[in-house]
Amino acid sequence: MAESKDCTAKSFCQRWLLAGFIGLLFTFSAYADEPDIRLNETEKAYLAKNEPIVFVSQRAYPPFEFINDDGERQGMMVELAHWIATEAGFHAQFVSTDFSTAQAQIQRGDADVLTSFFYSPRREQRFDFTQTIFEVPTAIFVRADRPDIARLQDLKGRRVATQRDDYAEEYLAETGLDTELVTTANFAEAAQVVLAGDADAMIGDEQIVLYHLYREGLNDEMKRVGEPLYTGLNAMAVIEGNQPLKSILNKGIKKAREQGTLDRLNEKWLGEMLPSARINWRDYWPHALLVIIATLWVIAWNLRLRQLVRRKTRELRHHQERLTEILHVTHTATWELNVVSGQLSVNDCWAEMLGYTPEELTHCSLSQWRLWVHPDDLAEAEQALDAHLRGQTPSYSCEFRLRHRDGHWLWVLDRGKVTSRNGQGDALKMSGTRIDISAERHAEAELRLAASVFRNAHDAILLTDSNGVIVDVNAAFTRITGFEVEEVLHTRTTLLDRLSRGQGIWQGEVKETRKNSEHYPALLTISRVDNSADRSAHFVIVFTDISSQKEYENRLEHLAYFDRLTDLPNRERLTQHLTHAMASARRHGHRVVLAYLDLDGFKEINDIYGHVLGDRVLKTISERLRSAVDSDNTVARLGGDEFVIMLPHQHSDEAMQRVISTLIQRVNQPMQLAGHELRVSASIGVACYVGHATEDNDDIEPDQFIRQADHAMYQAKQLGKNRYHIFDSAHERAVRGHHQSIARIQQALNNDEFVLFYQPKVNMHSGEVIGVEALIRWQHPDRGLLPPVAFLPDLQQHSLAIAVGEWVACTAIAQFCAWKKHGVHLPVSINIDGIHLQDAGFADWLQYTLSRYPSVEPGDIEIEVLESSALDDIHRVAEIMRHCQRFGAHFSLDDFGTGYASLAYLRYLPVGQLKIDRSFVFNMLENNEDLVMLKGVLSLAKAFQRRVIAEGVETYAHARALLALGCKYGQGYAFARPMPANEMLPWVEGFTLPDATTNPEATNSEY
Repeated sequence: MAESKDCTAKSFCQRWLLAGFIGLLFTFSAYADEPDIRLNETEKAYLAKNEPIVFVSQRAYPPFEFINDDGERQGMMVELAHWIATEAGFHAQFVSTDFSTAQAQIQRGDADVLTSFFYSPRREQRFDFTQTIFEVPTAIFVRADRPDIARLQDLKGRRVATQRDDYAEEYLAETGLDTELVTTANFAEAAQVVLAGDADAMIGDEQIVLYHLYREGLNDEMKRVGEPLYTGLNAMAVIEGNQPLKSILNKGIKKAREQGTLDRLNEKWLGEMLPSARINWRDYWPHALLVIIATLWVIAWNLRLRQLVRRKTRELRHHQERLTEILHVTHTATWELNVVSGQLSVNDCWAEMLGYTPEELTHCSLSQWRLWVHPDDLAEAEQALDAHLRGQTPSYSCEFRLRHRDGHWLWVLDRGKVTSRNGQGDALKMSGTRIDISAERHAEAELRLAASVFRNAHDAILLTDSNGVIVDVNAAFTRITGFEVEEVLHTRTTLLDRLSRGQGIWQGEVKETRKNSEHYPALLTISRVDNSADRSAHFVIVFTDISSQKEYENRLEHLAYFDRLTDLPNRERLTQHLTHAMASARRHGHRVVLAYLDLDGFKEINDIYGHVLGDRVLKTISERLRSAVDSDNTVARLGGDEFVIMLPHQHSDEAMQRVISTLIQRVNQPMQLAGHELRVSASIGVACYVGHATEDNDDIEPDQFIRQADHAMYQAKQLGKNRYHIFDSAHERAVRGHHQSIARIQQALNNDEFVLFYQPKVNMHSGEVIGVEALIRWQHPDRGLLPPVAFLPDLQQHSLAIAVGEWVACTAIAQFCAWKKHGVHLPVSINIDGIHLQDAGFADWLQYTLSRYPSVEPGDIEIEVLESSALDDIHRVAEIMRHCQRFGAHFSLDDFGTGYASLAYLRYLPVGQLKIDRSFVFNMLENNEDLVMLKGVLSLAKAFQRRVIAEGVETYAHARALLALGCKYGQGYAFARPMPANEMLPWVEGFTLPDATTNPEATNSEY
């Protein structure tokens, strides 16, 4: 009956399974013609137009994509691509290459889909990525024998291998680490580079690198270090903008994830963890019970044995512990001597005392003991031991030295007694103890040394109790103070009064009195010494007589701060007094006056009568100066014949002038020295400090205050000597500002901040550009482009004008040659300062400069000299010009008519051209006087046969008027403003004169 029911149930199930299978077939057939991934019309149209879709994968990127040993294309991403093509119903074609080439094929359009590609923002600029398929960690791999690389920072300065065009290259660039990148076709080759030693480490995707290492049997030769650097988002990629194909792939990936296809691929290629086998403890409980019973039995037996042992040994252990503790606390060594055999048994403390281990002294003898004893102590120790062994003494006791294992000596106290004798009274055994007394011996030696130091010290030493009562003094105390020991013992000293309550030490200088009432300086030290034994306190007072030291310091101070000849304060002492006086002036608001005095005529006395008499003059003057001022004033000698008088409380100018006049009068008085009547006078510079900063008086330091008075003294010298001059702070600031301007111009020259602009010179009749004038400008980094008037005035009569002029000339000549090389001939005029022209080396410098440019011909470079320049020797300047003309340089007289020697310059200087100043040209149309001056200049030029060019031609009306007067050449804003060199050639090509400018009547009279 049961079998019948089973058969019936079985047949029933079979029928239902068959029916379900048939239904499934019908269902499948109904949808067989439709793909599982639903595509829209745009996606279908794309597939119809572009099939087959070409998937490009890597040859060596296992387990995602690779070529196996049989040449077959395999991997997780390859299978996923096949699955998507099947499910979406399109034809796919697969090709394989290396990673870098695969990217290039997508870019060129040779392939459609990159099957495995890490996402990054930079790559997203060239590719469109699908949704992430797998997350792949990336780590550092090194050779197994490399311990020096464990984290990313260790790669600094190393050679790092990775797959070419891999995301690792972007990652390293973003970290900013300085590494040497070694790129390979794939990660397998990168691993080989590391193993070969051509790279220190590699960065690669963990699954790919580990797959290769285990597959090739290299997993023991390389290791992964540190935590993963990043987790790559592995996806598929298409060319940027291919949205239909990207959408198809995303739909396939989504469906594969929903149906579990991605999980199955992951399990297939990466595997899954197997469940661990679980132990069934019920199968082992009988064995465990037996083990527990046996353990309990052993424990019980052990406890019983322990109770027996404790009961038998408790008393013995108690006594032994007490004895051991006593010996240990007292650091007492014990020994036992077999007198018959000479065998010596010692305990651990005895061995450790000499630096040995107990095992090393297991077999010790009396003879070995003799070797350890100091030779100087051996006889005494043996004598004491023998006396006791013979029964002459009740016990044995001796102090001697023993050699430690490391070579130093220990003082020990050895005590013992015979414990066994035979019937004849001979000693058989002897026991004893030994104590290290080295510390006590050293303490005794230190006490003896301290006592010797106390007695023989050069410094005075007093010992007092806690109340300051003197208990002892040394011999130096008597020698320094004159008091005998008996006079001060048991008396209280007042020196302890300098200690504050609770203070343990004090040190400083004091004034003391000897027995004969003489005062002397002393360096005193008080120290408290506490006795921990009886909790008492003593004080040690040490002092030294420093009278000689103080006298020596005073002599040194006098030598350092006073003039040896006049005994007046020197500069250092003056600076100190001045510092205090200026500080007081700032606090109280009064004025400090400083008079800097220099003797007029003193050098002549020194030269005629010699230094001996000169020194007597200086002494006399110093005495007069000291007597001329009050005691609160300071007279100092700075050196030579220069003196400084500081007047710290001068409230009015009248009082100050009276003092200064008195000083001059005292100095002017004649001196009768060595039979000669000698006279000198004084030039005095006066500076005032008012105690606070004002518009005319910045808050200054003492050295600057002295320099102000010094400058004023030189002004007095220049004004005729034998007078005084008060320092002018406004003039000083102007001079300082001029020096700062010169320094800034020098810096600008060094930093190449100057530039040249060029202004054309035009034939106003024909419209021809006959040349240009080089004009300097300063491209200031803060103030912008500066004209010459903003900085050239500071260079007048300064040597820096020569360096600037040389820079202008060299730059302009080089620019002329550059234009000439382009086929444009533009002669250049260069402005040269008078100080440069009169320089001794000007002609040689100009000849050498022109020789460096062979393309420069005579007349190409014209030197313009300002007519207003102050030329010291006009005849010498004329000779320099003629010398320069011999090697091709031409000269022009600039700003003609504005100077003070126009006719003389025109007569003597060999210039070929006069340049009419713009001041005459600008107002010639409205001002008859300027027109008359202009006509006069033109007449002079004609008389001296000089060519004329007018500057400042602002309008074409000026140009027509100048042509009417016979002036053919002009320069000014009517034609062009100064311009950079790069704008000149385009301007020349496009320049023409208006027809109305030409004046035919002017052609008969040209200058």
